[in-house]
Amino acid sequence: MYETVCNKKDVSKYTLEYIKKNCPIKNGEQIMTLEEMLKAVDGLFPYYFVEIKVYTPQDAEQQTDDAIQTVQKLGMQDKVIFTSYDKTATYFL
Repeated sequence: MYETVCNKKDVSKYTLEYIKKNCPIKNGEQIMTLEEMLKAVDGLFPYYFVEIKVYTPQDAEQQTDDAIQTVQKLGMQDKVIFTSYDKTATYFL
């Protein structure tokens, strides 16, 4: 896990815009969305592993669905392998 210069443990209370602007990763990299990251690495490897981390059980379905839709939008469904240690999220994979 990368630590940001903001040292915020619960990032769910902040907007993506705020985090991207104010909380760079300590090594200087910018925080990316799943879509931005997949676009940046597309073509580097034959497969990509994406771990679904669920913040609350009520959000598991939406988080998983959002990740799946992002992968489908990029046409990478044959390249991305999802995993999760949260059993709720795995029901939707």
